[in-house]
Amino acid sequence: MKLVNTTSINDALLHQIIRYCQPSGVYLKDIKQFKFKTTKRYHHGAYYHNKRIVIHVPKPFTYTKPHVRLQRRGYLESTHYTWLEELIYVVAHEMRHMWQHNNDWKLPRIIKRIRKHTMGTRAKLTEVDACVYGIQKARAWRKVTTPV
Repeated sequence: MKLVNTTSINDALLHQIIRYCQPSGVYLKDIKQFKFKTTKRYHHGAYYHNKRIVIHVPKPFTYTKPHVRLQRRGYLESTHYTWLEELIYVVAHEMRHMWQHNNDWKLPRIIKRIRKHTMGTRAKLTEVDACVYGIQKARAWRKVTTPV
């Protein structure tokens, strides 16, 4: 895997996040390029079928209140309390898309049920699945890193 980092975030932290978000069945040697770019707007990313993942990261800042990603076009609503949680969500989301591409995956019942009850039939099931995985990883990270 080639890591390209044009952000102010430490490479070691990015490697740790990538390893943390890595789904079983996705290996780092299979990823051609993992690129982190600086943006002015908000966290977002893309997975390309030629095994490249691009994550756009705004300058790290302190959240004064929780950031809520709203439910739209197949994405589930999620709440993030730090910029790092948001970054973990986006990395996990895009790595899940890679997992979906590598494995001709069958839709779990839970994903079909979530789509039926929250968004109707317009939502792409791949997006719902990737959102569920990203939310789970962000919550798990919060649980591990937040002092009690």
